[in-house]
Amino acid sequence: MTFEGERLVVACDEDVRGAIARTILNEGAELLELRQRTFTLEEIYLRYFQE
Repeated sequence: MTFEGERLVVACDEDVRGAIARTILNEGAELLELRQRTFTLEEIYLRYFQE
């Protein structure tokens, strides 16, 4: 988990959005948005084949 400004970023190998949403709401916090980040082929290529 990291913070990017006011955003909490969670990196994981499986979809845990439901569990994250339940935890946030059960703790009484407000959940404004929850989404899965997707990568373009170019981003994937640059990540793995950078010189």
